[in-house]
Amino acid sequence: MPESRRHIAVMFTDIVGYTALMGSDEDKAFDMLKRNHTIHATLIRKYNGKLIKEIGDGTLASFPLASDAVRCAMDIQIEAKSQNIPLKIGIHQGEMVMAGGDVLGDGVNVASRLQESAEEGCVSISGAVYRDVKNKAGITAEYLEDKTFKNVDEPVKVYKVHCEEKEEVQEALPEKSSNKRYYYIIAGLAVVIVGILIWQFLPTKKTVTEETNIVDKSIAVLPFKDLSAEMNNQYFCDGVMEGILNNLSKIKDLRVVGRTSSEKYRETSLLIPKIAEELNVSYLLEASVFKSDDRIRVTAQLINARKDEHIWSEQYDRELKDVFDVMSDISQEVASEVKVVVSSEVKERINSKPTKNLEAYNLYLQGRYFWNQRSSDALDKSIEFFNQALEVDPNYALAYSGMAATYVQYAWTGYAPRRVVVPKAKKAAMKAIELDSTLGEAHAELAFARFIYDLDWSGSEMGFKRALELNPNYAYAHWGYAWLLTYIGRFEEAIQEAKISHELDPLDVNLWSNYGRIYYYARNYDRAIEVYRKILRVYPDNTYTRILLALALVHNDNHQEAIKECQKLESKKLIRYEIGYVYGIVGENEKAEEILDYFLERSKYEFVHYANIFFIYAALNNNDEAFKWLERTYDELEAYIGLLKVEPMFDNLRSDSRFDKFIDRMNFPD
Repeated sequence: MPESRRHIAVMFTDIVGYTALMGSDEDKAFDMLKRNHTIHATLIRKYNGKLIKEIGDGTLASFPLASDAVRCAMDIQIEAKSQNIPLKIGIHQGEMVMAGGDVLGDGVNVASRLQESAEEGCVSISGAVYRDVKNKAGITAEYLEDKTFKNVDEPVKVYKVHCEEKEEVQEALPEKSSNKRYYYIIAGLAVVIVGILIWQFLPTKKTVTEETNIVDKSIAVLPFKDLSAEMNNQYFCDGVMEGILNNLSKIKDLRVVGRTSSEKYRETSLLIPKIAEELNVSYLLEASVFKSDDRIRVTAQLINARKDEHIWSEQYDRELKDVFDVMSDISQEVASEVKVVVSSEVKERINSKPTKNLEAYNLYLQGRYFWNQRSSDALDKSIEFFNQALEVDPNYALAYSGMAATYVQYAWTGYAPRRVVVPKAKKAAMKAIELDSTLGEAHAELAFARFIYDLDWSGSEMGFKRALELNPNYAYAHWGYAWLLTYIGRFEEAIQEAKISHELDPLDVNLWSNYGRIYYYARNYDRAIEVYRKILRVYPDNTYTRILLALALVHNDNHQEAIKECQKLESKKLIRYEIGYVYGIVGENEKAEEILDYFLERSKYEFVHYANIFFIYAALNNNDEAFKWLERTYDELEAYIGLLKVEPMFDNLRSDSRFDKFIDRMNFPD
């Protein structure tokens, strides 16, 4: 039996009380088992999983990504509850042994134990899974305990996934109320009266158009629906959508919302005018894709979002080899309907075919599918698929560009040492530009590599400017350019670039929070705090923004407020060096040292970003230790080293002569 090792997520499910049900009502038990199998087979396939086997009334399934496994489990529980099927689910991930059609190893045992310990109707996940899904949209989980399982050497961190909020709300409502109708009438009258008073005595609220300044020629491309019979072509469907979005983004006179924001509406019940209001656009493009063998059918429709009117629709039934022509035709039809001018140069780029090899294109799309998920495991898979695409078509510029983007993500997120991955990013980006000098993404990724690794500030600026000439709607390039300008202290320009990136991708919380970070680096703490509080009103569980808020508050001398924000973070079992820094600044040295010791201990057996350590030493005024760890940070060219000139957390070190030597080594422009 051939064996292979793979890093996968495994999910165990089990029907609670099934054996007892079999003893009392066999027909009912078999009916439940049949319905349970249908639910699992459908949803496991939907989330790119594989049903390994059924074990009595339980199932074992594998998934390439932990996030897919968790989302699948959440949907299974929701559907199971609606059909009165009591389930327990456990999920773990790690390196497993694939033997024939089965999966083996200690990881399978952990998933099984998690399922056994789960409460009825709940999903339990391990700490390994939680690390990958904790920042994923729509997934929240709470820490339960460190649990020791039979035949498992080390204790396992156990988290409970929240997937039952709707049911809890419904259960909290009284089923009957003899006075319900009466209360509704009184409440309704009260609302009307208050509304009239507000209308009479307060200034009239601006319309959406006046308040948000909707751009006439602006569009969002909503996620395309996959209608393929196999239900496993979502990556292809996403690729067609992204191809059209990228084509439209090249048009200078059209404002195009980025994919991250559009993605929020993949599964939504919101009406078209509301979506347009939230995205601040005038037009929406919807489409569905049906792919079968060597045929493709794309049905697209353009909507005037202000009037909620369909102004154009078309169905393209073509051979699969004509997919690039379909994307080109839709892009130019949309541009024509919106009445924007498409220059001859841009039209030529829209009409160009990135590859003649459909197999290479298919592999590239799978690489992009995983790249968009951004976890460490997903990025690993991206590299695999991009490499496969280049084996099929060695001159595929987009595959090189995708590879460069992946390596930059490794560097930016800290998934891999910069000295290892940034040279690879540069090499791939330069090859992409050599093959196709019109790829804005490749120029942007090369610019990133030049300033986060080479400290080539002028070369990086030229790269970002070229990327934005080629793709003026490229939110990521505007964001990168804003970071470069921030590093070298050109704050007014940086704020303008950050503002543009936020407007182009308004629901991307990272772009929004980085807008606030530039105010923070410019020492405009009041404005930074204002931005962060706005974000937290929309995304109250975004821990990254709350961390940034705590830092802005402590530097604005709002010490008590900063401590409160740190306490909120600690209540979620979060250990961050920024929390230690805040405690050090406000004089809570014992708490700061406790967090410092945690990172020092971790650094003995695993890679820890040195910023986690030297910033706490700086807050504690232990300059000798701070500079020792700062030297290591410089040697590795970690992210924070570029912020030497502007980061307020360095302020305690600036009066030390050793700090000037680091500034000199960075070759910042005057």
